[in-house]
Amino acid sequence: GARAANITKDVVTNISNMHLYRDRVIVRHEDAGDSLSIADMALYDSSDDGDIPFTATTLPAATLALGAETELYIWTGKTFAPNGNITLAGGGSGDIWDGSLHVATSAIFTASSVHVYSIGGNWIMDSGAVFTAANSLVHFSATSTSHLITQNTSPFYNIGFNGSGGSWSFSDASVTSTNNFTVTAGVVTLPTTQLNIGASFRNISGS
Repeated sequence: GARAANITKDVVTNISNMHLYRDRVIVRHEDAGDSLSIADMALYDSSDDGDIPFTATTLPAATLALGAETELYIWTGKTFAPNGNITLAGGGSGDIWDGSLHVATSAIFTASSVHVYSIGGNWIMDSGAVFTAANSLVHFSATSTSHLITQNTSPFYNIGFNGSGGSWSFSDASVTSTNNFTVTAGVVTLPTTQLNIGASFRNISGS
């Protein structure tokens, strides 16, 4: 059946907009200047209740995994600093939320270290949203077609594509990867105006 989750942390705030969106895992926090992490999410996940659509662990390393047909949604104006690896599995339905990351208006996704974010669907950055890449790899793994990447001026560090049968296109006219851009499998339609790469461009797939 339909599933949804909304995860936050707070002490005493009366939260008037604690919405649930079907097929989404929403992450947020209520204290100004704070953020939510995988360690916070690991306090209660699918290992505690099988209806919860994510698994978060801290040992041996912090990891977050969402099942197919589910989107990770960073709530408007909030900050998600996972401090670990993320896997968003795609189920191949073609639904916009399937395996997708959605950073809502003015929200912040703060990467750290060399963590890997495996995206089975779309990468959606709304107006004012920010992705701080650190030395991370954003890895697009979908095996279905017509996936969209909206960078919205926040550069990637490393970006890779390895979904056999997958296809992706950029909605921004200009796209930046400050380190490597690698296509191992699938078809990538490059931005219409400019692709800025800080280190290497490799198209192993030939598409």
